[in-house]
Amino acid sequence: VASLHGQPLGKIVGRVSTSAAGSLAPLTVTTNQDVCGQEVPDESLLVDALGGLANAVVTVVGLPAGEAVSPTITNVGCQFSPRVQLGRPGGEIQITSIDEVLHTSHAYADDDRSLFNVAIPIPGLTITRQLTARGVIRLVCDTHTWMRGFVIAPTDLSAVTTPDGAFVFENIPAGTYDIRIWHEYFGV
Repeated sequence: VASLHGQPLGKIVGRVSTSAAGSLAPLTVTTNQDVCGQEVPDESLLVDALGGLANAVVTVVGLPAGEAVSPTITNVGCQFSPRVQLGRPGGEIQITSIDEVLHTSHAYADDDRSLFNVAIPIPGLTITRQLTARGVIRLVCDTHTWMRGFVIAPTDLSAVTTPDGAFVFENIPAGTYDIRIWHEYFGV
C-alpha cells in the first residue's frame, strides 16, 4: 500500500457527465476553404452516448499540481489539437502546425490580457513560449476565427477528462477534498 509520511494513499476516480446534447452543428469555414474545407466540427461540447463530457478540467482544491508538463498545441485541420490540456505557470508551451496555411496562436489570460501572439507560416515550424499566467489561457487563431483551444495552468492538482468523461487522480492522501470542474461550454 502506498503511503506518504506513514499515511495511506488512495485515488479519486470519477466521471463528469451532462444531459446536454452530444454534438453541436458544424462551424462554417470562412477563410482558406481550400485547406480547411467548408466546415469544421464544433468541439466546444463533446458528449458521448452515455452523457460523458470530454475536455472538462477537474481540480482537487488544496493539493499542489503534479509535475510540470510542457503542452504542445498542433494546428491540424484548421483546429487546435488537443483542444484542452494542462500546463503550469512558468512552464513552456510548444506551438506547431501541419496545415499548409498561415495560422496564428494568440493566447489570452482570464482577464483578456494578451500573453503572446505568434504566426506559424509554414508546416513543421515549432515555436516555444513561456506560460506567464495561471488559470484558463484561451488560444485563438486571428486568421481562422472559429479556432479555439485552452491551456489550463492551475496551481492545484488537475486532470482533463477523457472522451467518456472519466478522470483519475492517483496517490492522494486520505482526507476530504473539494472538487471543482471547468468546461469551456458550461464555464466554471
